[in-house]
Amino acid sequence: MEYKVVRSSRRSVALQISKDASLIVRCHHRFPLDEIERIITEKAEWILRKIEVMKAKLLQKPHFEFKDEHKIMALELFNNRAQYFASRIGLCYSKVRTTNAKSRWGSCGPTGTLSFNWHLIAAPMEVVDYVVAHEVCHLSERNHSKRFWEKVASIFPDYKKSRKWLKENGHLLTS
Repeated sequence: MEYKVVRSSRRSVALQISKDASLIVRCHHRFPLDEIERIITEKAEWILRKIEVMKAKLLQKPHFEFKDEHKIMALELFNNRAQYFASRIGLCYSKVRTTNAKSRWGSCGPTGTLSFNWHLIAAPMEVVDYVVAHEVCHLSERNHSKRFWEKVASIFPDYKKSRKWLKENGHLLTS
């Protein structure tokens, strides 16, 4: 089985199936190759099952043709929704911007800049609202603590449904 090893200072070993249905092994710099092979052999059934699921998702993936005007529309939408959610909990942000991030739907910078992946405009509105509410809550809670999730629930009670949709279907939004 082919795989890519990504080494870092992490303490654990993680098996990840990438968006292109390939296996990535994440481990410590000094983690032995024979141990990686043993883990892959031990988890082979799980790995193959996950690869098949990802391949099936790739076949379902529609092709969106994004244009510059979509980015402008996205920025306007994110700005409006950020104003709405920030006003609900009395928070202020410095600005909103769009990104073409490969692994994030949104982020909240240290100076209060809210950034959103412009591909989100192809998602259902409640998913957009979830991501915006999530990032707005990071203006006051810079972590994913219980208090953070309580704040998200206070301004977007049905967030778990949208979060699940994004986990299951987010790959359909990016090109």
